[in-house]
Amino acid sequence: MEIDKNKIEIAEYKDHGLPEYTDNPFISALPLLKNFQSVLKDMIVPPSFDERELNLDWHQRIHALQRLTHQFFQPRVQHGVLEQKFSVLIRQGYIGRNPATAAFKKHLNNGYDRIVNKDITLTVRKEVESTAVGFSIVGLSGCGKTKAVQKCLEAYPLAIFHPELHIIQIPWLKLECPRNGSLTELCYNFFRAVDGRIGTQYFNTYCKPRVSVDSLI
Repeated sequence: MEIDKNKIEIAEYKDHGLPEYTDNPFISALPLLKNFQSVLKDMIVPPSFDERELNLDWHQRIHALQRLTHQFFQPRVQHGVLEQKFSVLIRQGYIGRNPATAAFKKHLNNGYDRIVNKDITLTVRKEVESTAVGFSIVGLSGCGKTKAVQKCLEAYPLAIFHPELHIIQIPWLKLECPRNGSLTELCYNFFRAVDGRIGTQYFNTYCKPRVSVDSLI
């Protein structure tokens, strides 16, 4: 498997100090858990400012001011709370997806059978317990939701390669919801996002004309 090391990190396993996270490569390869103060400290982006810019003409200072507006970030308590939610969300979801267990292999086989037979209703060999959790972020347009999510996710690698498992792990993926609510377009967005992240060709392989939604899912 050819890996672009500029986009994909090689897994380095760490002890997170909790029994439910032990011996799970997907969790061990993630950054160590941080306390609240460290989370906020790591989010800070100080302003890029040179005092000599005070002597610039006004039309130049206007542009310098925009740099301060876009680059500077001072986290609030709410940002730390949100980061903790993401930390729990990601790691708890991996408890039921431990690649070191037989249950995970059965889960992969279930998915493979459905893909080969192009039938998502196909009876699975064995149900796999889901530990995935979720939450919603609701707020007015322009209040900083996207920026807050971005700052929380910056702490995680875009992709991680596990050499012994021959698996590429994608800790998070951002998908844009289609304006018309189309499931087909949502699947397209998923394949595009994965291809852009790890250099695969899933979109060209699976997103053929007249392909059914069931086949894409």
